Amino acid sequence: MRVTIFGSTGFVGGYIIDELLEQGHHPVVQVRPGSEGKVRHPGQCTLVHGDIADPAAVREAIAGADA
Repeated sequence: MRVTIFGSTGFVGGYIIDELLEQGHHPVVQVRPGSEGKVRHPGQCTLVHGDIADPAAVREAIAGADA
């Protein structure tokens, strides 16, 4: 299942990514440019650049997501 995560670079977000991967899901994470290094397991996630305040970036992040 493709699961979009907002806040993935934060403390809780990292643990959510860990659990999603362990359960066999594919995290799609929205990150601000320059914050890519804060994402846990970036090679196993789809990174979408943008800001939560930008409606177009949010639409891109949730496109095709199951949750």
